[in-house]
Amino acid sequence: MGSVDPLNVLKLLEDDYKQFFRLGDQPSEADKQLKKLVKGIIAFDE
Repeated sequence: MGSVDPLNVLKLLEDDYKQFFRLGDQPSEADKQLKKLVKGIIAFDE
């Protein structure tokens, strides 16, 4: 089995994301809550 290029994986994820979301869209309330949660986890971990 060959190696996986992380940049190719990111490109596939980006293309998939663009099918469902426009990059200029405003974040939803759920997105805002998730961002706060992730920031809290990162701050707690440091």
